[in-house]
Amino acid sequence: MSLRLFSRILQLQPAVRNCSYKSAISLDKLYPQSSLSITKVPPPPPNEPTKFSGYIPIEKLRISYSRSSGPGGQNVNKVNTKANVKFNVHEASWLPDAIRDNLKLKFKNHISKDGFITLQSDRTRYQHLNTADALQKLREMLRSCEPVEIKEPTPETAENCVEEGRKLQEKGFWRNVPELPLKAAGCCVGSQITDLLSKFYICCLYLF
Repeated sequence: MSLRLFSRILQLQPAVRNCSYKSAISLDKLYPQSSLSITKVPPPPPNEPTKFSGYIPIEKLRISYSRSSGPGGQNVNKVNTKANVKFNVHEASWLPDAIRDNLKLKFKNHISKDGFITLQSDRTRYQHLNTADALQKLREMLRSCEPVEIKEPTPETAENCVEEGRKLQEKGFWRNVPELPLKAAGCCVGSQITDLLSKFYICCLYLF
């Protein structure tokens, strides 16, 4: 290699370093708002006053493992794969007040004297999968305690409900009007009298 070629290669090295190739599906393009750091813990999502965000702080739970009676073949009753997840309801400050109060009322029979709720899972023969299943049970329990929002009906909806109730009430009165013997005999006069009595009953309903 000649000295001139070697010096030329040295001159091109900084330009080669700056011209690195990036794919169209690189991580920084797929997740532009992510720091792509595996050591940085993202902040928990904020909880609404009446909604559960789904975030459960692991440090607030007590997770233990015991012998499992579920699937596992030869490892049944030999390996601690059953997950036991428990947390203190009274100290669960990460829950909205409305959900925590509903949890105390709805699942009062599941709360121990110390204020703990325990959820167990031995669905699989792996500790991490059973832990995830127990956490999912906890999420479903907390979401079932979300207060139900009662929306006031709009004027159009209220008017439609009143109209439907009036129609049903009219149908009920028409059904309960007794038939006269003249109508049963096939007489036109009996039919007319029955119609008049039915209308009279409906008028009495709205007057009184």
